[in-house]
This record gives sequence, structure tokens and C-alpha cells, in this order.
Amino acid sequence: MKNTNIILYTPGAYGHFINWCCEYFSGALDSDVIPLNDLGNCHAFKKAKLLTIHPQFKNYTESAEEVRFVQIHENSFSHNSCNFAKSEEFLKDFSNNLNYAITNYPKLIYLFTTESSKFWIANNQIFKIRIEDWVGLNTNAAIDFLRSCNVPEEQITNCTLYGIDRIKYQINTEPGMINNFLQWDHSSICEFELWELRELASKYYYDTIKSLILTKDDIAILKNKFPSIYFVEVDNLRENFIDTIKSILKYFDISISNWGNIQNIYNIWLSKQIHINKDKQIDLIIDAITNSHYLNWQEYKLTFLDEMCIQRRLSDNNIEIKCWNLNELPTNTNDLEQYLIRK
Repeated sequence: MKNTNIILYTPGAYGHFINWCCEYFSGALDSDVIPLNDLGNCHAFKKAKLLTIHPQFKNYTESAEEVRFVQIHENSFSHNSCNFAKSEEFLKDFSNNLNYAITNYPKLIYLFTTESSKFWIANNQIFKIRIEDWVGLNTNAAIDFLRSCNVPEEQITNCTLYGIDRIKYQINTEPGMINNFLQWDHSSICEFELWELRELASKYYYDTIKSLILTKDDIAILKNKFPSIYFVEVDNLRENFIDTIKSILKYFDISISNWGNIQNIYNIWLSKQIHINKDKQIDLIIDAITNSHYLNWQEYKLTFLDEMCIQRRLSDNNIEIKCWNLNELPTNTNDLEQYLIRK
């Protein structure tokens, strides 16, 4: 068994940052500067060892190499071990993979997304992950590297895209999706205007985001089956940052140094997490609209993903948006009201 600590996390759920915290608060780093980039992620942390492309993790496990921390995703065990839907089939496969991990490693934390953090992390995945950052190469070199690792072309294309282009690609590759385009008299995703794309996504992409999370019952089953694994809701970084970091350090048996900087570390990190409150903000907007309370949400800086969610949740509450040519949604309840149809 290797003396390596495993950080398992859903993409966008701060594995690099947690890795940096473990190294920093153990006194192993020479600098107090958090290697956050312009998007607020820690992909520039050079000491990180990220093994997400199969069979990197298996090869490391079977090698003589031994480092202090290794980061992995749910799809690190095989090319097909993780898809969007956290289905019963996924749970069975994931359980087998967790068993493989704890058989070979003494300590493993799992940072996972919940119902109250799904749009925070989904936004991170769409708008904060660039192939150049996590592979550490320019786009063309990164593509060549992924191909050399036999990563499927569909996954490579998804990785090279960013923001709304990534959303379009994911929608376009959903089985049978092209048949839905006909409702808007289109034959290609490229033909959609923004308001049409938002409406399409609210109908056929929203559930894809919702399926990113394991249910509370699923997590309870995994916790019971794997008591040696430390399960950490990513929400805890938002709700109780200092105690959460301390608990992770304690789990990994790290003697804490530099703890006097913890509040400053938190403040710097938090200042760059622009999506951290998206789930709460979306709830506030839905509540204000459905109950006819005034709310101005301009400062929330909603993404396309957030607006798509709002349109879907309003529809689920029998409120439709008259979205014809409405490429730019209003940012307060008063201005939006004229576009609403309350059934």
C-alpha cells in the first residue's frame, strides 16, 4: 500500500485548491501566494499530481513512484467509468472503483456536489475549466497529448471547448437531440439564437445538470460501505471554510503550520469564486418571481446556465417566459413581469 493521500472530486469541486491547502498548511511550501489564476482555480499549482486520464491512476498504483498527494476524478478509473447521469449503474461501478482505491491507499477524501451546490459546480465546469490550464499545454499540444492517451474524440472535443460553446456541444451530442431542433425549425445547434438556445436548454439540458449529483441516499449508502473514506460536501467550503479545511488536515494526519494565515487564505480564495452562491441566488430569484416580491439581481452576474435554470424552474411552477427574441433577460422582477405568463 502506497503512503499517498487521495483527493477524489467532481470536476470543478476544488481538488487543486484542497491539494494546495494540504501542502501549504503542512509547511511544505515556500510561498504564501495561492496559485489562483484569472478564473479563480488552482490549476497552476505545479506540485499537484492529477491522474484523470485512464490508465494514469492504475499505472501510478502499480508503479514504484510515491508522492504525498494524488488527485483523481470519478472517471480516473476508466474512460467510461463516469458519465453525466449518476445512475444505479454508475453507483455500482463507482463502488467498485472506491473499493480499488481504498485497497491500495490508506486515506481518501471525496469532495462531492449536493442539491444546494450543483449550479455552483456546474458553472465551474463550464466557465472555469480550460484545457490549457489542467493539461498544462497549449490547445494543440493538449489535444495531441489526450489522443496519445487514447481519450475518445468526443471527450477531447468537449475539453477543448469553453463556456457556452461547451454547452452547445454537450447538447448537440445528446442522443436524439437533433429531433428536438425541429421545434425551432432548425437542423443545427449553430442556427439557434440565444433566446432559442436558452429555451432548448431549459427543456433538454437542465436535467443533465441535475443528474451531476449523487442523491443523499446514495451518499449514505457509500458512507456506510466505506467508513474509512472522508466524504466532504463541497458546500462546506462555502458554509464553514475554516473548520472544513482543518478537518481535512486532521483526516490526513497533517501537523498544521501557517494557521495564522487561514482567514486571509479564505478571503483571497472567496473573492475569486464568482459562482459560489449561484444556487442560493437562483432560489431567491425564483421565490421573488413566484411570490411577486421585488428583487434586483444585476449584481449576481448570471450566466447562461443560471438563466436556463431560472426559465426551467419557472416553467415547473407554471410560469412561462415570453422569450421570443428575448436574448437578454431583465435583471429585476419589475422589468421581467411583462414577459411572464402565469398559468
